[in-house]
Amino acid sequence: MKKGRSDRSRRIGMAASVHKMHTYMNKSMKVPQKGRIRIFLVVLLIAAAGRNVLSYVADALTPSKEEKIAAMIKKQSKKELREEKKRKQKAKAAAHVKQSPTKVKAKAIPFEYSDLMTTIAEHLPTLTAESDTVQWKNHTLIRYFSLDTALQNVGNKLMKQNHPNQGAMVVLQPKTGRVLALVSYNNPKVPKFRDNLFINADIPAASIFKTITAAAAIEKNAISPEYEFPISGNAHTLYKNQIASDYKPSYKMTFSQAYSFSVNPIFGRMGIYYTGINTLQEYAQKFGFNDTIPFELPVGISKFTAAPLADTFAIAELASGYNKRTTLSPLLGALIAGGITQGGKVTRPTIVDSVIDIQTGTKIYENESLPWRVLMTAKGAATLKTVMQATTATGTARKGFAKVKGSSAFDSFQHGGKTGNINTDPAIVKGRAEWFVGFLRDTTKSDEDLACAIVQIHGQTWNIHSSYLGAEMLSAGIKGIQKAKEKPIEVVKTASDSAKADSGRTASKPKESSSTKK
Repeated sequence: MKKGRSDRSRRIGMAASVHKMHTYMNKSMKVPQKGRIRIFLVVLLIAAAGRNVLSYVADALTPSKEEKIAAMIKKQSKKELREEKKRKQKAKAAAHVKQSPTKVKAKAIPFEYSDLMTTIAEHLPTLTAESDTVQWKNHTLIRYFSLDTALQNVGNKLMKQNHPNQGAMVVLQPKTGRVLALVSYNNPKVPKFRDNLFINADIPAASIFKTITAAAAIEKNAISPEYEFPISGNAHTLYKNQIASDYKPSYKMTFSQAYSFSVNPIFGRMGIYYTGINTLQEYAQKFGFNDTIPFELPVGISKFTAAPLADTFAIAELASGYNKRTTLSPLLGALIAGGITQGGKVTRPTIVDSVIDIQTGTKIYENESLPWRVLMTAKGAATLKTVMQATTATGTARKGFAKVKGSSAFDSFQHGGKTGNINTDPAIVKGRAEWFVGFLRDTTKSDEDLACAIVQIHGQTWNIHSSYLGAEMLSAGIKGIQKAKEKPIEVVKTASDSAKADSGRTASKPKESSSTKK
C-alpha cells in the first residue's frame, strides 16, 4: 500500500514540473508588439533586396540590343562563310570536270539506200535469220530483215514433204512491200537447177498471164465478171479451129468462170478479138514484164515477147499463157497478186527493215514503203479481184483452199488467186511447171493482208498442188502477224532522235546502244 501511494505522488510531481517549464518558456519567448513590426520591416527589406539582386542578375545575363545586333551580324557572317566555302567547292569540282577527258558521242554516219545495196552485194543475207551483223566502212552494222523465220521453216518443211524437183515460195505484205518468206528448194535426187529460185525468171508463166489479159479486157473492153463468152471444144486445149472467126460455139461461159477454170480458147479469142496484141504488150509492161524489180537481191527479168499482128494463133498463145516464151519470177507473181488487192498499186518490195550502227547505237536506215508501179485503175482492180476470188471459191484452187474456207478463223477474210501449169523448156529445166499466185486478206484489218507466189517443177508425178501450198503459207503467215501483235514493241533510237536529245544538253553522256528490232 505504501509503495502504491509513493508512485502516484511521484507522477504528480513530475507533471507539475513539466507544466512550470512550459509556462516559463512561453513567457520568455513572447515578442512585444513593437518588436514584431521591426521584424516585419526587416523581412520586407530583405525581400526587396533579393528582388533587386535577381533583376540585376537577369539583366546581366540578358544581352543588350547592341549585343543582339552584334550577334546577328556574327551569325550572318558565319552563314556567308559557309556559302562561300560551298561555292569554292563547286567551282573546284567544275574545274576538275572541265579538265577531265569526256566521252564524245560519235556522229551518226550517213547511210542511203545505195549504201544498203552495197552492203547486200558485199554480204549476201543467208535468209535464215531475222538479223545479221556485217562490217561497212570501219563500222559494225546490224541489219534487221522483214523475214519471218517461222514462216520460212513452214515453207521449207512443205517443200521437203512434197519433194518436187524444184520449187520456190514468196510471201509478202502488199501494203508495205515487206517480204516475209523467200523459199528455194532443189531436190537432192535431181540435177540442181538454180539457187534462189524465188528471184529467177526462167520458168514459163503459163496461165498466170491470163491475169494480165483479164486486166486489159476489163479496162479496154469493159468486161464484167458476168459477161458471157462463146466456146466450143475442150476448155484446156487451144486449137486453131477454137479461135477461128467463123467457128460455131457449142455453149457459153461467163468471164468469171473462164478465169477461175483457166479456159484457154476464151482467153485466146480475147487476145485476138478484144484486146489485140498492142494492148497485151502495154499491160504486160504495166504489170512489170520486161522491167527490173527494185529489190535488195538481183531479180531476173520476167519476159514477154509480142507476136506479129498477122499471127493470130501466136497472139492467142500469148493471151492464154499457152506458151513457153513468156516467163515469170515468183517475186513478180506475188507482187501482181498483192497489187490487185491494193487497188492496182504495187509497193516496192524489201527484205531489210532497218540498219543499226553499233558504234553509235542509232538507226541509220529505215525502210520506207515506196510505190513501184500502178497496174490498173482501182475500179478495174476491184473487178479483177472478184474473178480471182472465184478461183479459190469454185475454180481450180477450190480444193487447195478447203481448209481456209472451213476455218472460222478466216470468216472475215477474202481469198483469191490464179493457177497455171505447163511443160517447161527442157533446154532450161526439165519438168512441168505448176503455179499458184494469190492473196488472203482480212476485210476488217488492213495489216492482215498477204500475197504469195508458189511454183513447183514436177517430174512425171506430184503429190500436192501449189494452190494447197499457197493456202498453207498464207494462213501460217496471217497467224504469225496476229501473234506478233501480242508482243511488246521495243523502241530503237534513230539518229535524228539522238540529235534532238543532245541539242538540249550541256554535258553529254555516253549513248546507250540498242540492238532491238523495229
